[in-house]
Amino acid sequence: MAGSGYDYDVNTLSPEGKVHQVEYANKATETTGTIIGIICKDGLLLGAEKTVVSELSIAGTDHRIYSINKHIGMVVTGLIPDGRALVWSARSESNSYYEFHGIPIPGKVLADRVAAVIHQHTMQSWYRPYGVVVIIASHDEFNGSALHMIDASGQCYGYFGCAAGKERQMARNEIEKLSPKDHSCKEAAFELAKM
Repeated sequence: MAGSGYDYDVNTLSPEGKVHQVEYANKATETTGTIIGIICKDGLLLGAEKTVVSELSIAGTDHRIYSINKHIGMVVTGLIPDGRALVWSARSESNSYYEFHGIPIPGKVLADRVAAVIHQHTMQSWYRPYGVVVIIASHDEFNGSALHMIDASGQCYGYFGCAAGKERQMARNEIEKLSPKDHSCKEAAFELAKM
């Protein structure tokens, strides 16, 4: 995918109407480990493919599933340092929302705010786009369980089940076959482990 001079800046559109820097960021997420999010009838599941970078690496040091607060979790794929930066941003947003409103941040609000941070990095020339896809899972007493996936361009959508990463299409097919709304978390976790 050559940009022919249109890929030097995130503000430059190619004649086809594409922003090549964002496409490169999306490509970075397509070659990394698969992540999955599922809403079940009694809760939510997040999963990440365990990738072994080196035989010499210490087990448990490659984190891709993070806790934002007591009722929100996030899983990332792509450039993991970019993902950690977004986790810190999400935690900061969560804490400031709680301090201002006195209640925990709803999952949809947090997903929209993280999507805005990602999108901001696609609009200003002194930033580069985040090379990550994140899945945010939340549960609260007002909205119940919610799952949102945000891509490298900042698009945010709600899902019942979603996947991203290298084997995303196979994982999506398995999620559709599973029909997670009809299964408990325990049953779905067993099927998720097979993927």
